Amino acid sequence: MLLPRADRTEPFWLSERDDAVADMQTRPALPHEVDIVVVGSGLSGALAVHHLTKAGEQSGGQQQLLLLDAQRLCEGATARNGGHCKPLTYLGFRAEAARHGAKTADEMYSFEAAHLAAYAELVRSEDLDCDMHVTRACDVFMDGADAAEAKKDYDERKRLFPASMARDDVREVSDVDELARMTGIKGGNSSPSARGKLDVFTHTPVHRIDESAPAGRGYTVVTDKGPVRTQSIIVCANAWTAGILPLFQDKIVPVRGTVCSVRPSANHRVGAQEGHGPLKMTYGIRHGPGEMDYTIPRQGRGRVPGMGDQSIILGGAKGVFNRDLAAWYSNNDDATLIPGTREYFTSLLPRVFKDWKVQDGQGEVERIWTGVLGYSHDLLPYVGRMGPGLYVSAGFTGHGMPRIPACSEAVAHMALSELRQGTTPSKALASPVNRILGALGVPERAAARESSL
Repeated sequence: MLLPRADRTEPFWLSERDDAVADMQTRPALPHEVDIVVVGSGLSGALAVHHLTKAGEQSGGQQQLLLLDAQRLCEGATARNGGHCKPLTYLGFRAEAARHGAKTADEMYSFEAAHLAAYAELVRSEDLDCDMHVTRACDVFMDGADAAEAKKDYDERKRLFPASMARDDVREVSDVDELARMTGIKGGNSSPSARGKLDVFTHTPVHRIDESAPAGRGYTVVTDKGPVRTQSIIVCANAWTAGILPLFQDKIVPVRGTVCSVRPSANHRVGAQEGHGPLKMTYGIRHGPGEMDYTIPRQGRGRVPGMGDQSIILGGAKGVFNRDLAAWYSNNDDATLIPGTREYFTSLLPRVFKDWKVQDGQGEVERIWTGVLGYSHDLLPYVGRMGPGLYVSAGFTGHGMPRIPACSEAVAHMALSELRQGTTPSKALASPVNRILGALGVPERAAARESSL
């Protein structure tokens, strides 16, 4: 059975967790029957619950919700990524336009860009104490041919959709000196909350979903702690989806990745007497096609920027292990490190950032961990209705932060509409989300037998 490991590496983001929350069980025994079961407590599942409870508050009719997770609360990919919401704004635009049409591709990119404001509004409206910082993102190309292809994507979207590029504030910088002044190169983040009639059970893996449950309910969810009858299920298990829904066996594949936290070097801190000072943006360091590292300078801990831990989050290192397919593809081991990644991260920053010095524990890797991503066979997530009362939002292929919030909102509203009215009206969501879900959706792609990854 496809389940997370119990002895996972410890990510930076969980170094201050509350054990009472992490091992939450809101009642002594699993309820026998609920209205909606949400499987997975990461960003997708938590936001689905958030939107379900919000809808209940607004209508005055709360459903009984149950959130299940096989391990501790929010311990999977959400707790192991870079914490970085960076939408695609031009990269790959020509390929997406060829697959889906230029208008849909443009709407998909704008769909992602809108999530920056969505995260900020969520943090504001729910008064969340988290490390959110809104800044600019910078792609730096180290390979001339790769840069030329990216420039073609940039030019094509700008030619076809200049208003979209202006709204998303996408800019080109080619002067080396200006780039160094802006970035220091040589040559945003949040969590949702939920209220209402909600039960949470961690350490409760779902073994299977049985149809045609008794008493007129649609399904029985079979878990380690007993069965639960329900009319509606939302599966937000990402890399672990195939363990619950076998149809996804070759459609969503577990893929191993690695991330670390780094103490800034002395001359890349606030108040540095020499050197560049703090890094100002997030950075995509693109070494060549398919090989990228990302760097997220944190602005502190909590609501006040500049206070507390200011570790830099650094992820990628694919050049170290890409050729060893077994080390990462169809591999769900997040309990061990990928050989060579610590050494790679240690050497990367001095090579890339101006005046980066490693001394006295500063400028060095502090913590390193692995995580399991859910890669879909065509690199787009599966979002939508699988059958009566059964929904999925998974397979985000390492690009969930700028897609998950609206996808979770979509499946939550569809599930609630079907539960209350017996239908999932196409106008339940505002445009362009309906069209986007057509591209990201489930039925035909899940039924296809071939895998193209």
